[in-house]
Amino acid sequence: MAYDKTVLSNGCVEIRCAPGDIVHYRFNISDTKWTVDEDPEHTRFQNEGEALDRARLIGRDPDLFRD
Repeated sequence: MAYDKTVLSNGCVEIRCAPGDIVHYRFNISDTKWTVDEDPEHTRFQNEGEALDRARLIGRDPDLFRD
């Protein structure tokens, strides 16, 4: 696994990817969607797994697309 996942005190989840990139995602109670703070497209996701994958993509996780 080339990333580390940490839940911060404010409820935000921090993803640290192997290249050193740090990305954050969170659950928005107002619309029950997940968002990635650093996502330039501001995509809203139905579940945490989709948000985690987007965060790993933005953070350039080298293991994301390995078979």
